[in-house]
Amino acid sequence: MYLGEITRNVLLSLIDAGPKPLLFNGRSSDVLNTHYGLDTAVMSEVEEVWESEREFVVPTESPEQGKSRPNGSSPLKSTATPDIVDWQDARSVDVDQLSGEDLKRLERIREVIIQRLSLPSEDVSLRDAAIVRWAASLVANRAAKLSACAVAAVLVQTGRAKLGGGFSTNEEKIGVGVDGSLIQHYPNFNTRLRDSLGELVGEEVEKKVQIGLAKDGSGVGAALCALQAIKQGH
Repeated sequence: MYLGEITRNVLLSLIDAGPKPLLFNGRSSDVLNTHYGLDTAVMSEVEEVWESEREFVVPTESPEQGKSRPNGSSPLKSTATPDIVDWQDARSVDVDQLSGEDLKRLERIREVIIQRLSLPSEDVSLRDAAIVRWAASLVANRAAKLSACAVAAVLVQTGRAKLGGGFSTNEEKIGVGVDGSLIQHYPNFNTRLRDSLGELVGEEVEKKVQIGLAKDGSGVGAALCALQAIKQGH
């Protein structure tokens, strides 16, 4: 739920931007003006449309580009969540740079926005659709990084990893149980989490981690605590 609320506030800030609105011609809606009105499922829908049938191309580099990289660094590689373009500033968005296939995906995202956010079609452009996808991706990536921090903390605390990498347990596999709709349903959330986990504890440890769904984890944990308390005579 909180991902949708963060994204809602990002979109509102772009709508209310001055001196000129950056989104939806400055128009909002009841959905966007309502606290927790934007469900995370809408973000998931937007990203699923963008990721569907999208081809990821591994960028190639010339020998000159390879020489310019810092020693030990890796060349660019494809990821599960590539940006449409390098947008550090929403003001510089240029959908004309996109391929025909990407424009079709943006048109589908535009339809999702019109329907789910209850906005007039004339106020939602392809550029707006691109910005919404960009915002949703940023918020989801942030959530994946925070989730990776929790997993990394458990690995470090149990002596199975070292922050920053450079240490690996002798275990061949490390099982980690997780629960929640994000890990289950959000497009590529698991991949994003693992990428961030690798940055925190190193790729060697990350590859050993097996992330599995732990249904009803809170209930099972409470039951185990109660059982242990009974055994200890409390």
